[in-house]
Amino acid sequence: MAGKKIKKDKKLLPRHEVFVRALAAGKDRADAYIEAYPKSAKSSRDRVARTAYQLLQRPEIMSAYQAELEKHRAEEERRNRWTYERSVQARLEALDAIAEERNRRRTAQETMATAMMEHPPEGLSPEEIVLKAQEILMQPILTAQTTSAVAQLCDGLDKLTGLMRDEGSNQMNVFITSDPWDKP
Repeated sequence: MAGKKIKKDKKLLPRHEVFVRALAAGKDRADAYIEAYPKSAKSSRDRVARTAYQLLQRPEIMSAYQAELEKHRAEEERRNRWTYERSVQARLEALDAIAEERNRRRTAQETMATAMMEHPPEGLSPEEIVLKAQEILMQPILTAQTTSAVAQLCDGLDKLTGLMRDEGSNQMNVFITSDPWDKP
């Protein structure tokens, strides 16, 4: 063992770093090698690919490549998580806005029905007044378009959060009840 030297971890050369970053960014070995060593573009593509393969087999290069890939994966995961979380948040905000509008409309209907009962128009019998008040309360609060939007938002949330209809049954993990005031 006297003749053999113990190798220390070699530090990457700047060209090696360029090669590793290009590979991790998705370029093939030959293109990454040409980016790091521009003069190699004059050589045949097969030769460049073989040289790039040999370079990648070096432990310090492979290690740096794996580390760079891990950075890319972590960044991609961070971006996806933000998109996922933001998507869920946007759908929840839209559903909250629709619920607020529904409550506002329900309150307006109840106010109108109460006003009809307390200050009826002239010429109506007590039974007709009650029927008119009930008609006001029976009017749909949400339009078909709004109801469709709610269904789409809920479906989107179900898909994003994994709450899907069980294939073998008609049950869902989350039940969404329809408004009894909605007319088909």
